Amino acid sequence: MQALLERYKKNSGQSKSKAGDIYEAFLKTVEAGYWRSGDKIPTERQLASAFSVSEGTIQSALRQLVDNRIITRSRGRGSFIADFDEGDNIFMRFFPPSMINTAGGMMFDIVIDNVQILEIDSDGPWSEFLGSRPSYIRMIRYLTVDNRFTVFSDLFFDGGRFRPLLDFSPDTLAVIHVRKIIHDRFNVPFLNAERNLQLTVADAEMAQAINVEPESHLLFLEVLNYSLRREPIAYQRFYIPTNDWKLNIWSGK
Repeated sequence: MQALLERYKKNSGQSKSKAGDIYEAFLKTVEAGYWRSGDKIPTERQLASAFSVSEGTIQSALRQLVDNRIITRSRGRGSFIADFDEGDNIFMRFFPPSMINTAGGMMFDIVIDNVQILEIDSDGPWSEFLGSRPSYIRMIRYLTVDNRFTVFSDLFFDGGRFRPLLDFSPDTLAVIHVRKIIHDRFNVPFLNAERNLQLTVADAEMAQAINVEPESHLLFLEVLNYSLRREPIAYQRFYIPTNDWKLNIWSGK
């Protein structure tokens, strides 16, 4: 609460209303790691007393927090910091052509091979999305589907903010989802994602990486991941060899 009040006093008047100032104070303390998913926040009466405002002003601020998925409210229980792990998750599954209903329980092994993590200073589509940075963290993975074909994937983060990712071994990154590491260690949730799919061709380097012929067609899937305030948090891409298997992409909450 002390951190919340300090941020409110420091930024008071920057929004168009007191409710807006309180909303911003809450958001800044969440971003700074003072609140964790599931934490219960004070009651409307307690907040109104602490901020010296009406309960109506508090209710307005809390509505903004609910609308932006920062808190959840339960009648009779109170208000809680949202479970940010329940953001817009992307799942990719492959099914053989003979399988008509991809909602069935039949699954095929996807083996994650040759995980690499490194710091780079080159620009590309990741810098266009994340913004210009002195460096970026790049995580490379090769996904082998049922020993039939290989999907190339890489994921980019701001190098200055997420440099501790370099402390994780490739073996660890092969079994623990990086989203969980980002959420647990940095208190940064993945809340939304945009996906762009297009047909491209394999250059010599990519052809060698996933064992296809140069200039052969690939599916290119680009995923733009956002956090609080719709802040760009990670740029991800997949290169998928064309084949007769079904690609099922879905979102889960």
